[in-house]
Amino acid sequence: MAHFTEKILSLLPLLDEQIADDLETETLDFKECPTETKLRELAKEMAICLGNASGGTVVFGVRERLLGCDKAIVGIDFAPDLEALNATLYEVTYDMTRRLDKEAVKVRILSLLKDRPLRNADIRGFTDLGRQQAYRLLKELEADGLIYQIGHGQSAHWHLKQSLSKS
Repeated sequence: MAHFTEKILSLLPLLDEQIADDLETETLDFKECPTETKLRELAKEMAICLGNASGGTVVFGVRERLLGCDKAIVGIDFAPDLEALNATLYEVTYDMTRRLDKEAVKVRILSLLKDRPLRNADIRGFTDLGRQQAYRLLKELEADGLIYQIGHGQSAHWHLKQSLSKS
């Protein structure tokens, strides 16, 4: 859940009584940000953390462990390069989505193999993967000890290991 400006502004006076760390929640984080490089590093880290939760807000320019608004709120001493920051965040979220998609396809393949052995072509038909993409995922599942191959080339069939097919 994203926090609106009014909500964040209402929390800032509380920094006279509590440190920012104590005001943080699963969806709200405060971070000091002394440099542009640190901003990008923190933004990456926060995108991953908040992406694993239900989203959220990061307020940069706040020291997390100092009491008092005048000490805790330090702001940032540079104009962030928003284009570079957006590119960094896009990279992180794109990579996360791609990893999740790949894992989802692996689960789909394992689910299909519970019913019957399949050829690479069958898996491509169920998943919209190309020949090499399907082969690479099958080899990864084989390396993980989850499936095995009988035969070679186009006639090869992939099977779920017995211990998995009974669960």
